[in-house]
Amino acid sequence: MSDDDLAVWLGDVMDGSVAVPSRAKLESLSHHHDPYVAGMAIVLLGSGGPNPQAASTLLARADHEQVPALSVALYVSGARMDPTAAPVWIARLLDPGAPAVARVAAVAAACEIGLNPTPAMAGALAEAWHPELRDSQVEVCGLRALVRYLSRAVSVDDVLLAHAGSASDIDRLDVARILAERVREGLPDALVALLLRYLDDPDKWIKQVAYQAVATDPVLARRHADRLAADLAAGHPARDSLLETLIKIGDPRWRSYSLPALQQNWHTPSLASALAAQPRDEQLAAAARTTALRLASGPKLAETSPKEWAHRMRHLRRLFDLLDAWGEPISERDMVLPERQAR
Repeated sequence: MSDDDLAVWLGDVMDGSVAVPSRAKLESLSHHHDPYVAGMAIVLLGSGGPNPQAASTLLARADHEQVPALSVALYVSGARMDPTAAPVWIARLLDPGAPAVARVAAVAAACEIGLNPTPAMAGALAEAWHPELRDSQVEVCGLRALVRYLSRAVSVDDVLLAHAGSASDIDRLDVARILAERVREGLPDALVALLLRYLDDPDKWIKQVAYQAVATDPVLARRHADRLAADLAAGHPARDSLLETLIKIGDPRWRSYSLPALQQNWHTPSLASALAAQPRDEQLAAAARTTALRLASGPKLAETSPKEWAHRMRHLRRLFDLLDAWGEPISERDMVLPERQAR
């Protein structure tokens, strides 16, 4: 098999769609020259059940492995194959004097076998994490996954701050998503400042997550409403979320964007109900009617995804409710397409 074919085959094995090969085959592949293939083979070895002797072999390899991602995979699989012995060497590898890769691998191994998180693990992740380690094929070995694991029992604020400015877009996105998950709990000032900094991140996905996070906290959103309104006026890509936030916090500046939001079908769930509470406006009513009829004549369920269909139907119902509230319900006749009327 070519390297690509091997990778596809091992991926199928990991997905459970192909039978697991023999341990001898996996051990051979764990030395493969392609780190991607070798990494998957090592992970599969670790899923084969307890085997203390084989675990010792993997751990001995891990101490000398030059490819960081493979070193992580070897440590984690070694822990899975001998979870009774793992706590001893995990504690040793968490020491600040241990190699950076080994320290992160120790955290991943502890996560994999369900050890209780400790401050030493948080310190190791803050000081030693590197983006290339996520390529180990180990499911738990991503910054977000490891931070979630640690946050069950210890503070992870220092970990987030340590990697907030990572050159890796994926790491920064992980940090932004963790902040978004925690924002309702209340963030300390340092993490609020970090979240606001991400509003200007060069990566659009990180910006979007940051804006959505601010939007979920009314206190935070009100405090920074001027910033949100200014970004909306400047045509920020997160305009849907920005408009939704201004509506939810009762900032009257949302009204200026009602017409383009209706005409361009922005994803702003609260817009229709907010407009329904306002006096009827001729231009807005016409825009709502035009958009509703366009959505109603869109692809049938069989011609689109269920998710897209459900989203369109929810939006259409909101527009129908708005037009009803303004005394302009759409009739069955209105729903007949022009080409059908011609026939």
